[in-house]
Amino acid sequence: MHDSRAFNWALRLMKKTNKLRAGKFALPAGASNYRIIKELIEGPQIYSKVTIPEGVTSRRIAHILKSNLELDSTKLISLVRDSSLIRKMQLDVRHLEGYLFPETYLFPFGLTENQAISMLCQQFKRAVYDTIDNRLRKWDFPSMK
Repeated sequence: MHDSRAFNWALRLMKKTNKLRAGKFALPAGASNYRIIKELIEGPQIYSKVTIPEGVTSRRIAHILKSNLELDSTKLISLVRDSSLIRKMQLDVRHLEGYLFPETYLFPFGLTENQAISMLCQQFKRAVYDTIDNRLRKWDFPSMK
């Protein structure tokens, strides 16, 4: 009996109704409700692997994220110029063009446009600022942090 009523009943019996996680999971075909519930609570999520190549514009990045993660490319492009997001990222720039770091990322299911742009900027800060900071320290200059 693999229907939604049986699944919900199993959730209640196991006292796990508030324990399910959002995400993508690999569930074995024909698995019992018990096994499915265990996977949804404890099992590993499936992440989407997305590569942002070097030298692409924010418009191309928005297209890549739309194609791979089903995000709104118009919203992604607008976030590149969103002054409140830029302030939150602690960058003193007018737009994030050039701050969206080229890398291969593992994105979780359900990621928002804001979270995706933030992840790319955080990776930029980790990669670039840490490298510059290490060189400054090597030459006995004050840290950027």
